[in-house]
Amino acid sequence: MKICYFADAQSIYTQRWVKHFIDKGHEVHLISFKKAEIKNVKFHYIGPLISLPYFSILFLLFLKFRTIRKLIKEINPDIVHGHYLIEHGFLAASSGFKPLVVSVWGSDILVSPKNSFISKFILKYTIKKADLVLGESKKIEEEILKYCAPKRLMIIP
Repeated sequence: MKICYFADAQSIYTQRWVKHFIDKGHEVHLISFKKAEIKNVKFHYIGPLISLPYFSILFLLFLKFRTIRKLIKEINPDIVHGHYLIEHGFLAASSGFKPLVVSVWGSDILVSPKNSFISKFILKYTIKKADLVLGESKKIEEEILKYCAPKRLMIIP
């Protein structure tokens, strides 16, 4: 299987997910705003996501959509998996690729949407586009269910 991740390449969680599927013999591509070297991963760096006001970040993401859609077409994955709803998950959802899995990690659903209507919009958009939403705890499950049908949700502690 060919899997394409949208995730923070420097995150230990991303590295564990990627390594798991590489060890199972899958071809893994990783699209990220951050650089990292991960053995046997086909890495695609799309430039930094700099700290800017939300409207500027949205504009920057909009500029990257074309690059991302081109990458997805070249990779031609069997599945796309976006980690962290507000950044990489949003880009994965915006790629238009199906099937799409997104992972929720905590502050992306517990904090960010309460601090910004733009974050809440991004969260809703990303979850709506996902075929499957993964969470890690009962608390996160409760929050996800506000935006997602239970049949599209899986909790992996």
